[in-house]
Parts: sequence; C-alpha cells; structure tokens
Amino acid sequence: MYETILFDIDGTLLDSEKNLLTAFRCALYDVLHTAYCLAELEKIIGLPDTKAAAVFTKDPEKQARIVKLWTSYVKNSPAAPPLFDQVTPTLLELKKRHTKIGIVTSKTLEHMQHDFNKHQINHLFDVIITSDQVRHPKPHPEPLALALQKTGSKQASTLYVGDTYTDLLCAKNCRVPFALAAWGAKEDPRLAEADYRLQQFQDLLTLEDACKGCF
Repeated sequence: MYETILFDIDGTLLDSEKNLLTAFRCALYDVLHTAYCLAELEKIIGLPDTKAAAVFTKDPEKQARIVKLWTSYVKNSPAAPPLFDQVTPTLLELKKRHTKIGIVTSKTLEHMQHDFNKHQINHLFDVIITSDQVRHPKPHPEPLALALQKTGSKQASTLYVGDTYTDLLCAKNCRVPFALAAWGAKEDPRLAEADYRLQQFQDLLTLEDACKGCF
C-alpha cells in the first residue's frame, strides 16, 4: 500500500491544457508576431514557464516577456479550468485512508494562484512543491526529493502520478514508482515505461487496494 501519493497538476488533476495553450499562443503572438495552432504548442506541456518560452526563442528578454504575458493571460482567463472527474472525492477517500497526498508541479506559485487555487482544495495536500521552490525543476529529481523530505516519505512507498514523459523521468530519476494519468496523457511510446496506467482518477483507490501488503 502506498503511504504517499504525489500528483502533477496540469493534465493530471486539472483539465487545463486548452486554457494554458491558448494563453501561451496569445503571448507568443504578442512577442514573436507568429501565429501557432494549439497542436504545435503541445510540446511545452509539463515544462516550467521559462523552458516553455525557450522552445520558441533563445532571446532571454523575449522569453521573460512571453512568460509575463502568459501569466497575465492565464490570470485574466474568464473561468478557471475544471478539475478532472472524481478528483475531489478520490482525494477525500485517500485522506480517510490516512494516505499522505501532495503536489509536485512545474507550475510556479503564481500560476497556481491563477487557476488551481481557485478550486479551494489546497488544504487537502500535505505538501505542495512548485517549480520556483527548487533550483532544478522536473525532470530533475529535486522536486520529488524535496516532497519526500518534507513528508518524511520513503521512495518505495511513494507513488508519483503524472501525464507526461517529463513526469515519468522525474519519478525514475528519484527512484519513485510512476502511474500514468491516461486521461490527460498524449500518445507517446515512451510512456509505456510507467509502472501503472490509470484510466480514470478513481482507479487510484483500486490500485491502493491491490497494493495492500506490498510494503
């Protein structure tokens, strides 16, 4: 049974892809005067904001402007992106089972305030690690390692749930088992390396049952 379950946000807890990519597209157009379709921007999913901007320009000044505008567009979005189905009841059930739960995300604290925090479930998490709390964001193991340190959790009894290969690499680099959030994941043959594949969020409860006595 996993004593601790840590989650990515975008594409795992929050159905935010369209909102984020639309805002990013607007920021790119304002700075680079180039129009991209959303499919062309999917490569940035899971990347910290500065690395996402760096995919499209090597100019540090333009990168900073893109990040600033991207943050502004997300902040002023007319509605927060929704949580995926069954996220809140599943998290509540995990808490009832005394499972420690946490967040390890490539979002900055400011980006969280503009979308995820609006759902008012932050109090459910024992730890929240954003990209601006670490020197080396995902896929480096530092964010997960910091979450383990703060919760007093062991690698073998901790599960990381995410939707991208960056998430998988972070888990692998930290020697933590990884569960793929199939509901938010894009087709990528490398994701076959995941230890588990979850089809819907509440599958975590079945996985917990299946893992009882494992550790």
